[in-house]
Amino acid sequence: HTRTKRMARTHLPEEILDKTKALSFKSGVLTVKTARLAAVELSMRSGGLIKGVNEALGKKVVKGLRFKAY
Repeated sequence: HTRTKRMARTHLPEEILDKTKALSFKSGVLTVKTARLAAVELSMRSGGLIKGVNEALGKKVVKGLRFKAY
């Protein structure tokens, strides 16, 4: 969790990260609520984010990311 937050901090402003929250996790897909522009940015980086989350967890748990804009 901490490593993933650190990865995200290098790409997004703190005020956006504070409002970014996990909504659900189902069938390997993590759904995240975030600002519209952040959703676009994170979607482009989803491959690296998935890899980082799974490395932090120590196993392949997350297979996909879905972003919902608020």
